Amino acid sequence: MIHCLTAVFNRQKKTFKSINDIYIQSKILNRKIIFWVVESGNEILTKEALSNFPNEVIKVIKVPETTYWTSGMQIGVNLIKKNSNNEDIIVLFNNDIRVPKNTISNLEKKILQNPNSAISPICISLHTRKTVTTGVKVKNWFFSIHEQMFIGLKRSQLKNLKPTKVNFMTQRLLGTKVETFNLIDNYNSHIFPHYGGDDELTHRMGKKGIRVI
Repeated sequence: MIHCLTAVFNRQKKTFKSINDIYIQSKILNRKIIFWVVESGNEILTKEALSNFPNEVIKVIKVPETTYWTSGMQIGVNLIKKNSNNEDIIVLFNNDIRVPKNTISNLEKKILQNPNSAISPICISLHTRKTVTTGVKVKNWFFSIHEQMFIGLKRSQLKNLKPTKVNFMTQRLLGTKVETFNLIDNYNSHIFPHYGGDDELTHRMGKKGIRVI
């Protein structure tokens, strides 16, 4: 089973496009999939926008408008943990991305090949057609010297890159097994209700022995 989670505030058209990209790929893979959409805006419009998908595939969870991104993701993870097993895969994604074909199959394969890992594909801007920052590797903690990995590259420059372990991951699309969250718990929404929750989460993964790639 693949569980896909996003926390949104409206933007129904973008949400539909992201989900549709992933859903098409899940059908090709013949994988059972559930999308958990934590909506702090108009859940009625969101349900209407996603009404063409099978009912069992879409779970729209209405939360107060004061629920920010990290808080929404925490709510979603708690629901998934109650409705999954350790070997299920969880995909955390932003609803403003497009997901090219074969992304989910490649992600699933890499997760299974790399036990105790959380993996994010390299992201390319739709506007500049170059890679944007995703993972950050810390070179010196005391002086706060760090390197943003694989940034500003053209698609033709990506072929020979090798997977790299990082200390922090900006979450545009991140996949791991559900057992990761049973090990590290959940997003820290009390300290990071909106921004920074993904960086803190992935750093905690690394401290618990999960390789963030």
